[in-house]
Formats: sequence, C-alpha cells, structure tokens
Amino acid sequence: MLSVALTTSQTCFQITDGSILAARKSEYLAYRAVAYGLAKIALLFTVAAAGVVGLLGSYTLPLLAITVVSLFLVWRVWPARNENGIPTRLRDLSSLSFGNWIHGFTYSLPSRLGPSIMLIFVGPSPVAYFFIALQLAEVLNYIPESMSKSLFAHGSLRDRLPTSLASSMRRLLAVIMIPMVALGVLLASIGMTIVGGTSYGAHGLALQLFLLATLPKAGIQLYKAQFNVDRRPLALIVMGSSLGLSTLAFLVIGLVRRVDPDWLPLAWILGGILALGVGWWLSRRRLPSQPATRGNEG
Repeated sequence: MLSVALTTSQTCFQITDGSILAARKSEYLAYRAVAYGLAKIALLFTVAAAGVVGLLGSYTLPLLAITVVSLFLVWRVWPARNENGIPTRLRDLSSLSFGNWIHGFTYSLPSRLGPSIMLIFVGPSPVAYFFIALQLAEVLNYIPESMSKSLFAHGSLRDRLPTSLASSMRRLLAVIMIPMVALGVLLASIGMTIVGGTSYGAHGLALQLFLLATLPKAGIQLYKAQFNVDRRPLALIVMGSSLGLSTLAFLVIGLVRRVDPDWLPLAWILGGILALGVGWWLSRRRLPSQPATRGNEG
C-alpha cells in the first residue's frame, strides 16, 4: 500500500512541479523541497524502529502531504488565461519528457540501490549510519535543484539560456554551496552524534564525503536546466546515466575490494565528477539542426 502511495505521490509531485514552473512561481519549489527534506529526516528517526515499513513510510508520508498541498497551490497560482501562451502539442514534449524520466531514474539509482547493495557485503550497522549520512547530505542537494528549476523557468520564456545568466548562476551557486559544505564538513561528527549518538559520531567521515559529493551534483543540476531549455533529451539521458551507473560501479568496486565503509561515499564523489565532465562536454557539442544562438546568447 505504501509503495502504491509513494509511486502515485511521486507522479503527482512531478506534475505539480512542472505546473508551478509554468506558472512562473518557482520560488515555491525551493520552500517545498526544503520542507520535504526536513520532514523526511525527522520522520526517519521517529519511525526507525519499524524497519523497512518505517523507512518506506518516512519517504511516502511527507511526500503525500506535500503533494496534496501542491495540488491546492497549483489551483491558486495557475492563471485563468495566458495571453502570451503558445499552443504546444503533446507530441512535441514527449521526447523531452522521456529524457527527463530516464535522467531522473538513473540519477536516483545510487540513493535508492546503494544501501541495499551494501547489505550484501557488509552488516546492517554500517549500512545504517551510511544511509543516515546520505540523507543528511541530501538536504543540500535541494538548493541547486531549486536554482536549476528557476533557471529553466527563465530560459523557457525565451527558448534560450544566455551564457551570462548561466555563468552568474554558477557563481551564485558556488558562493552558497562552498561555505555550507565547508561548515558541514567541520561539524559532521557533531551532526552524526546528535542524530545517532556517539557510535554514529565516530563515522563523521561518511557525512563529510557525502557533503563534498553535493558540489559536482550542483553543477549537474545547472546542466540539466540548460539541456531542458535546449530540448536535448539525449544529453539528459547520457548525463544522468553516467552519474547513476558510474556511482554504482565505483560503489561495487569498493565493496568487492573491502574498502572501509566510511570511505565508500567516495563513489558518489567520483561518479559526480565524471557526470559533471560529461555534462560539460555535452554542453559544448550541438546537434547540426540546433540553432547556434540557443544557449550562447547573452
């Protein structure tokens, strides 16, 4: 039942996501993302004793509540009539939607499968603090995600993303993310101690590495906005797949070689750097039919 609710909520969540963007109210997405992240972590500790059901519930219940609120929000912010709107056929959006779906699916594979794969090689105790560190660092990923959506909303208005705007957004994101990651690295052991006791505090290195992994992911989010504006579904698929599959591959290699679990988050760093390089390379390659001005003007 929880699985059905989770799948349904995720579908509606993505639909309302696009609707809020189209209504040019992207600032609400940042509040919603942060609320979901904090609620998920708080509920995770509340229902931790319930095992798998509690873990699934910590994902599902906050998402279900926020999805319901989002449905009412869309009803409030959606304009009754848009004089500047351009009719678009569903067929024109199908390939881009498919590209975003594959990108999102492969992008999330390490977070969804990583802890499960670890259970095959190591005991439940290392997996527990590994998962907690992963979820704590995940909160920072909502910052570049919300900024990426705002960038996409702006670029979609003119069907292009000026280089000057993209560069300014990268600098702004760096100014925000680097100090926050640095502060998190310094306080990682304290944070793990607060959420899991002294036994978890001894594994602050895992949280530190997961926090460092958010930096390349921040750049990936900006490339995602660019590829959406440029309508390049294949680029989205390649970048997302390179992140998800390479991260899982690095993780499995570390597990097979019996690397200390505290160091296994290096797989997320290496996978993120690889995918960021792929995104950078793809951003400089354009299809013959793609206008040269798109994404380069500014």
